[in-house]
Amino acid sequence: MPSALYYPHTTIRNPGLIKTALLLWDDVTCIVPEQWRPQHAFKEKALNEAVELITRYHVPTLPEKRSAHRDVDEFLREDGSRFLIAHAVASRFPDRFLMYPDKFLYRTWDMLEREGLAHWDAVSSDYGVPPVLGLLMMSSLADSCAGTQLDRITDRVDAYGLIQRARATLLGAPYVEGLDSSQVAPDLQRLVTISLRVLDARRISVAKLVAMRKREAKTNTADYRKMRVRYFSALKTYADRIVNHAKTAKDVKVIEREFESDMRDDLKSLKKELDMASLEPLFSKEMAVTVLALAGALISPIAGLTTLAATLKGVGIVPLVATTIKHRKERRKALLAHNMSWLYYANQPRIAVK
Repeated sequence: MPSALYYPHTTIRNPGLIKTALLLWDDVTCIVPEQWRPQHAFKEKALNEAVELITRYHVPTLPEKRSAHRDVDEFLREDGSRFLIAHAVASRFPDRFLMYPDKFLYRTWDMLEREGLAHWDAVSSDYGVPPVLGLLMMSSLADSCAGTQLDRITDRVDAYGLIQRARATLLGAPYVEGLDSSQVAPDLQRLVTISLRVLDARRISVAKLVAMRKREAKTNTADYRKMRVRYFSALKTYADRIVNHAKTAKDVKVIEREFESDMRDDLKSLKKELDMASLEPLFSKEMAVTVLALAGALISPIAGLTTLAATLKGVGIVPLVATTIKHRKERRKALLAHNMSWLYYANQPRIAVK
């Protein structure tokens, strides 16, 4: 099941990541404290609707908190950890990173207070920690909560990249760009952008995507989700290639060009099979004549439809129904067989799948 877990914050506030989530994942889990209530973070109604639609909430369990505590304890024992905490991303964040207390164990906060790394903020009822420490704590907690089944995604990739690079330098270990799984998110976002460019649908609105996901949730068929999962799988394959095999920026560009070429070819094949320019009008006319004729509506003149009936006389109602059913089956088969069908459908919301 394509699902993801977001970190380091409690709520997704990045519109680009929200748009990507609507296109790819069944849902996105956010790590929250106990008795937390969702809040609207945007002025735009569609973005708030999107967050409500795709977000799930998870309160860390005791085993997950214990695992994160061990990671924090081990990090503080590393050589150079204090230097890293003080300097890695100092210019990119405020002096303190505020964190909900009950996301972590009491003994974790006790340990950090004794080390002079956590301070209670009475105004917000949160703990304030240095930004690097807060980011690393949430990364460890995200690892624990995500397990092996959820993609870990973040909109703080640059900050995490700086931290990991500096940490590798302090430890005397090589830093491999893209090795951190948190970098899967920007790779997927770039591939989404490329596929939208292929379809010339870069400005597809969040409101349209929200409407599409609502239709997916309400429909009695799994076809919409199958199209989305197929699209996600295609992107994930290329994102994995970037993370696991690309060693240079040139390698990334080559893989992205291959992806764009494959998506263009797939879209061409899809359009050819659907042949929408000629088939869609035929479907609508056939269906109108068939339904009205079966109801006896053509006994009296109806503007436009009577002329159409005369044009199609001799075709017969049963053949029309059979032809329509055949075309609908062929169209459904084509949509379910192509990676670009989900985006194509998103850009053409009037097209039915079944």
